[in-house]
Amino acid sequence: MLPTLLDALASQTLLPSEIIVADASSTDATREIALSRGCIVVPGGMPGVGRNNGARVATGDVLVFLDSDVHVEPGFLEGLEHEVRTRRLDSGAVYNIPRYIPGDKGYHSRAIRVFDRVVYFAHNVGLELSSLFRYPYATGTCMFLGRGLFWLVGGFDERMVAFEDSDLAARAAKVGKHGVVKQPVVHISTRRFDKHDRLLWVVYVTVNGFIGRALVGEHSHDYFDKRLNPRLPRSRLTS
Repeated sequence: MLPTLLDALASQTLLPSEIIVADASSTDATREIALSRGCIVVPGGMPGVGRNNGARVATGDVLVFLDSDVHVEPGFLEGLEHEVRTRRLDSGAVYNIPRYIPGDKGYHSRAIRVFDRVVYFAHNVGLELSSLFRYPYATGTCMFLGRGLFWLVGGFDERMVAFEDSDLAARAAKVGKHGVVKQPVVHISTRRFDKHDRLLWVVYVTVNGFIGRALVGEHSHDYFDKRLNPRLPRSRLTS
């Protein structure tokens, strides 16, 4: 799905200063696709590792982190830049809207689309509420920070298996102005929903990512259960 995102970024009304792809030793054509489209390619790994590596070579004033399977409309970066400038935001998250392609379960089922809409409505409201309580969360689907602030707070915690994005958002919000952007939105893939039981996955993420974080802080050791993804290692580290 990476070419779809790269095409969308190349068609922006406000072009990015650079596009950086973190490639975690992939065995497909990710690296070749990125290089053929003029992207900078850096070593990847766990999300925090790849994003930090990208930030180290970035020259832009604002870092925008996107998952490789999202899609944005042509006016996305221009709209985001307007929000950052007019609201004087130092960091923030963007509303998520599910997007479907042929083969996705939601592409063929109206009931699934309604379920996903409800989930992401709650997700977006949660972005707003958590920001008000000065304990914001964010998702790697799309988050942004000023480059200076990013390094001032130390970037992503590379030890974290999960919630490294929310951990960074919470640290950044203690130093600068954090906000949630409602428009433009980022259109996200529902592949993870399709891979796991939708309802159980939502409950699992809610309990571990939101309630768990609120009660015990940034703690990610059991988020990626080996039954859900046996290739990911467990970590006992707490940030």
